[in-house]
Amino acid sequence: SATVNNHQKAKLTAAIGSYNTIRITLSEAFDNGVLPEPMVCFVGVNLDDNWANCKYEFGKTKHIMLTEKAWYDKQSNYVESLKEDFYKSYDPNIKSRWLMAANKRKKFLATTKTRYARILLQRLGNKRLILFAGSIPQAESLMPKFAIHSKNSKEVNASRFNDFIDKKSDKIAAVGKLKEGVNLPELDCAVIVQLDNSVRYYSQILGRSLRSTNPV
Repeated sequence: SATVNNHQKAKLTAAIGSYNTIRITLSEAFDNGVLPEPMVCFVGVNLDDNWANCKYEFGKTKHIMLTEKAWYDKQSNYVESLKEDFYKSYDPNIKSRWLMAANKRKKFLATTKTRYARILLQRLGNKRLILFAGSIPQAESLMPKFAIHSKNSKEVNASRFNDFIDKKSDKIAAVGKLKEGVNLPELDCAVIVQLDNSVRYYSQILGRSLRSTNPV
């Protein structure tokens, strides 16, 4: 386990008596055969630059239609402009607008990947997997019967999670959940639609797929 909690420590003590704890890095765990080394695949995607079917909004009433690439470029310029303004003034209101604009760009990118994620899921076939979706609509579009997220009731989320753990289902899609603190046994692969700018976030997600003997 990446983190041994007090309950697990008590069970170990009851089973084997005293023991020593050794901390090793993820790389050392791979090198020494403690964990199977995963195959990490990065799938590049291209933003469409032909069809102007993306609405770029100005305030609440005005908008223009842009291609995916043009929308991304325009939003990126806006993000960089707010970033520069913040570092000139350190105004918290500008920082808030900057972060909101960056988050909007991240969600847009996640949405554009839905069609590619659908193809990837089809190719993975019967693999036992978890999908880390970029948004609730995306999770519902790709895996509506297996999605767990904040708009579901606790009962629905618990039922879908338990079905996966009990191997009644081989798929589960998560939005902002299952990143850490849960054990997902015999997982073949994890599909990550959109990464955050956090090494810890990536490490936690990678850890979800290391329970398999041949993780992807």
